[in-house]
Amino acid sequence: MASSTLSIRERSWRSGSRRRVTPRSSRCATACSGCDLVTLRRWDDLERERLTGAIERRFIHGERGMIAQLWLPKGSLVPTHSHEAEQLSYVVEGHLRLWLGDDEREFDVRTGEVLVIPSNVPHRAEAIEDTYDLDIFAPPRQDWIEGSDAYLRGR
Repeated sequence: MASSTLSIRERSWRSGSRRRVTPRSSRCATACSGCDLVTLRRWDDLERERLTGAIERRFIHGERGMIAQLWLPKGSLVPTHSHEAEQLSYVVEGHLRLWLGDDEREFDVRTGEVLVIPSNVPHRAEAIEDTYDLDIFAPPRQDWIEGSDAYLRGR
């Protein structure tokens, strides 16, 4: 790539496991306004959060997007909910069955498949097999960030 690529050398630490990524050259700093806001995170530095039904997750969010790792044991249920964020669900391993919309149209999403769920569409899910899933949200899920996602906490 061009010389404006970033070097992923650690220069200073932010809170927790966030690492600041600094420009490799001053030329990059000019070409990359906002580089001081770039962060690098390691999944393994984040603890998994235990939710209802033995579902576990961890997530990372920026200003306009969020990515989440989810582990759903076979038989786990995610109750019906909806949110402002568009959601892309990528089943890395396993099998999820989802029901979308008021008519609960059924979708089976298996290893290597991605389901795109539009904003504000009600949906629920069941893990047909032990499943590892990556979900991407835009904008970030404020209820997850604040811990107010009662539907996943058995409240």
